[in-house]
Amino acid sequence: MIKNKQFFTLFFSQSISNIGEQIYILALPWFVYELTHSTLTMGTVAAMISLPQILFGFFLGSIIDNGSKKKLLFISTLIQVLLCGIIPILYYFKVLEIYHIYVISFLYSTSSLLFLSTYRSTIPNIVRESELLISNSWIQSSLTIIKIIGPIIGGFLLAYYNATFAMLVNMFSFFFLLIFIPTLEINQEPIKKSNKQWSIIKDSLDGIKFIFHDKNIFQINIISLFLNFSIYFSTSMILYFLLDERSLNSTEVGYLYALGGGIAFLITLMAKKINKNFNLFQSIFISCAFTGIAFIFFPISTHWIIISILFGFINGGLTLGSIFINTYLQKNTPSYMLGRVFTTSQMLSRVTAPVAVFLSGWLIENKIISISSVFTISGIGIILVLLTNYLFFEKVITYKKRGIS
Repeated sequence: MIKNKQFFTLFFSQSISNIGEQIYILALPWFVYELTHSTLTMGTVAAMISLPQILFGFFLGSIIDNGSKKKLLFISTLIQVLLCGIIPILYYFKVLEIYHIYVISFLYSTSSLLFLSTYRSTIPNIVRESELLISNSWIQSSLTIIKIIGPIIGGFLLAYYNATFAMLVNMFSFFFLLIFIPTLEINQEPIKKSNKQWSIIKDSLDGIKFIFHDKNIFQINIISLFLNFSIYFSTSMILYFLLDERSLNSTEVGYLYALGGGIAFLITLMAKKINKNFNLFQSIFISCAFTGIAFIFFPISTHWIIISILFGFINGGLTLGSIFINTYLQKNTPSYMLGRVFTTSQMLSRVTAPVAVFLSGWLIENKIISISSVFTISGIGIILVLLTNYLFFEKVITYKKRGIS
């Protein structure tokens, strides 16, 4: 893959940006926790971050498929750069309000959604079909390595500086993307248009029709819909749990995230072997089972090393599942429809995410459930979804006996 200049340039630039993103993922909830000490506020911020996928997922795919992917990558990156600096500036001048964080989180997530959806739909334009699995493995494996590096840097910045400074570091991490994106040569497939004027709504509906027509993609979305509710129900509360329940400091949290990232990386190395020996849905089942079991044991663990290992299994399982799902979508979707299929799939599969993160924060804030029970509920929910799919739905779906078809 190193010999593919287009892929490596984009991959390298995005990897640098991902380091900043991991710092931001740690810094933003930390900042909100320090300001409010409220699970409801943290849940609301998480809901604002997941909301754009529901509101704009239907339309973004059509824009990606009918627009210049290079321009969309550049514009979405530039918007993220500008938004990263607003919270630190408002905080410095002592005019920051919590609603500012809600709005900025929403806008940042929207631009990030546009970038990532365009990024994923661009990969088949710059690599051969035979290289899709390995390129996705590179992307996901590098992300898990970055999940080792990023939290260590983030923990250091939080310990010796502050959360707003960490956000500024994220802003500068987009530097390589802004330089290298204009140099990309993306071979987009000609867009198939009728004689009628292009309609975003009609074009987006074509993406939905494609998903419903492909039984495997439709089944992936149904599984993901219920899995994501269980996953989002607890993931937004992980940092609060570590700070409030386990009383970890910023350095310890950084090391915990780093060790967990290392374990997640080792798990993702199993992708090729799992794909060789199991079909698509069995691979997803195995991947998400790691996550579900780890969630169940997460709240009863007290030593930070054990928590790190379980955190690694949570992220490793989710990363494995992403590798299999993204590769299947890229191989089985026409290039000119990839944007619509990716964004519509995200919209359909994550429609319950904002409800899940807000609900968990509200339940904890009102002392209806404990923060520890949130993780147990998530783990049991994931296992039940997987078992239900395996027992009642898997045989209905058609797929190759082995590997991702």
